Amino acid sequence: MSVQFNTSKTTLHHQLSILKAAKFIRVDKGIYSVNLTQINTFSGRLTQYLGVHI
Repeated sequence: MSVQFNTSKTTLHHQLSILKAAKFIRVDKGIYSVNLTQINTFSGRLTQYLGVHI
């Protein structure tokens, strides 16, 4: 992945760790997958928050 995204392995690992902590991605046996439910929930809450506070 680091070659595909043209970034260092350390940077990629750091970014994936953040996404995993936010539950935006899942890791199962070294395979990463997107957690669309969590992303959609976050997106809806963010939209609601910004709509109320703008």
